[in-house]
Amino acid sequence: MLRRAIVIAAVAAAAAGCGSRDRSRRVSVPWSLIRAQGRRLTIESVSGGCESFDRGSAKETSQKVTIALYNLLRRQAGEACTADAILTRSTIILDHPLGSRQLVHAPVTPGLTR
Repeated sequence: MLRRAIVIAAVAAAAAGCGSRDRSRRVSVPWSLIRAQGRRLTIESVSGGCESFDRGSAKETSQKVTIALYNLLRRQAGEACTADAILTRSTIILDHPLGSRQLVHAPVTPGLTR
């Protein structure tokens, strides 16, 4: 039984790319506004494959609010990414209500397929 557990652990480590060069980076991704209500913004983005939702941020001025959503892109050397898509709804709480301020999309990382 012990020997079997060691073999399974070794196979799992190899399948996970243990020892491979990890290529991780944070990317700014497209998002869509679902609802704006006072200080609360509900937005939706897509992740999946080698990308997972990481975080969102808001930069506020008296004239505009710039929103950025970030995914973490993780890819092992030689790894192929699946083509699945995961919709993520996020809530961003502003310091002040959106009101008549312009809502701006932060620049998206160039080269993304979505």
